[in-house]
Amino acid sequence: MKDQRKFVLAAISAAVMSIVSCHGGKTVAEATPVAAPQVEERLAFDSAEWHDSARVHPNGITRVDYKCVYPVKGSKVLKDSIMRWVYEQYGDSAYNGVADVKALLERTGRKTIAADKPELAEILSYRGGDDGYTVEYATDIHTYVEYEDAEYVTMFCQTYMYRAGAHGSTVNNVVTFSKKDGSRCGWNLLGDMSRKDITDRIKARLKEVLDITEPDTDAKLREVLFGMSEADYAEKFPLPAFPPFLTKEGVVVMYQQYEIAPYAVGMPSCVIKKL
Repeated sequence: MKDQRKFVLAAISAAVMSIVSCHGGKTVAEATPVAAPQVEERLAFDSAEWHDSARVHPNGITRVDYKCVYPVKGSKVLKDSIMRWVYEQYGDSAYNGVADVKALLERTGRKTIAADKPELAEILSYRGGDDGYTVEYATDIHTYVEYEDAEYVTMFCQTYMYRAGAHGSTVNNVVTFSKKDGSRCGWNLLGDMSRKDITDRIKARLKEVLDITEPDTDAKLREVLFGMSEADYAEKFPLPAFPPFLTKEGVVVMYQQYEIAPYAVGMPSCVIKKL
């Protein structure tokens, strides 16, 4: 479980380092001409997949399942911004403006399998001969379009890793991009909402998810959360490490596994601001 939590926290840290705020301001001239109606520009997308596995003697297997939806038509600035993010999800930060997603999936997938094989072989060496029980390593990375409108597009990447333990670990990295300039949006999607307003809505949603009822709902919720003092619960309730993102329901925040509560709580999310 410690390794699984380390994977989740490491993924959260990597994603936080890649967050770039999205800004947008408008200057209106004193005499603003009437603009012609704008036709909403929708991106066009394609998809690619790569799957492979390798046996490790005597009874181990490591497998990779990579799927990716990515933009192929639209403004270059926006496409490049999304593609840079896509490459990051598969462990490659060297996007150079030329997208070859099939090659990306194969290259990074083979690298994952090559790294897994000696680690899996070491685990198997402690077990002796073939006992008929298969030991598995698995890495699944699936990237797709979560939402798109005239101003924004939201991309969703789910990474699942299983390392022969009691259960696997999942990280959901979801980012909203501005169509105006391709920038990655974040907490600015919530406008001028106060931290207290945001955390009050998160607490209310967590109580729903956990089916916490009166009396003393705050005390009951605090007992479930990791290391939450009464003072922190009231004044410094932790926001998700990943930024908010836009869906058809509105602006959403999501906690990762182990980020705020035990594995059994899952990955709670909350619509903070409805469209």
